[in-house]
Amino acid sequence: MIQDLGEKKLDNQFRNCRAEDDDYVFCFDGAEFALNENNGRFSVPRAMDFRESRLQYLFSIDDDRYFLAVGESIPEGFVRKTFREVRTLGSLELAFASATAYHLYQWYRDNQFCGRCGKPLHHSSIERMLHCDECGNSVYPKIAPAVIVGVTDGDRILMSKYSGRDYTDMH
Repeated sequence: MIQDLGEKKLDNQFRNCRAEDDDYVFCFDGAEFALNENNGRFSVPRAMDFRESRLQYLFSIDDDRYFLAVGESIPEGFVRKTFREVRTLGSLELAFASATAYHLYQWYRDNQFCGRCGKPLHHSSIERMLHCDECGNSVYPKIAPAVIVGVTDGDRILMSKYSGRDYTDMH
């Protein structure tokens, strides 16, 4: 799936690849993740900072590849932020990348064991899927698509409301 991100493109197609030193790495501790700070500007750490970590490919934005430090705690020396805090920093790309990485991090974190038989799940080498060797169960990330549409006629827009509710109730 490819999404527009301003003039850049998100590509979250699975790739079985190793991180190179200049690739970006998200390292989470709950809802917080590691960032570098330089003169008030924030950036995602690079793979060279996580050489001893197991890195899972997440996605790319244009030619920049992003990975997840699997099972790691945030090392000393990094600033800790939530992706909600990052939304206020002014970088659309950083906000979008951190939200996307956070959702994939949660999926990997919450799907370590098979929901059918309880055995450990293993990463597929050909697609973004976790597989149980014991019972054959396959687990994929949940997709929750949403569409927002504006129906216009010249300078008018079609509005709708919930049945039986006043507009003042919609906060």
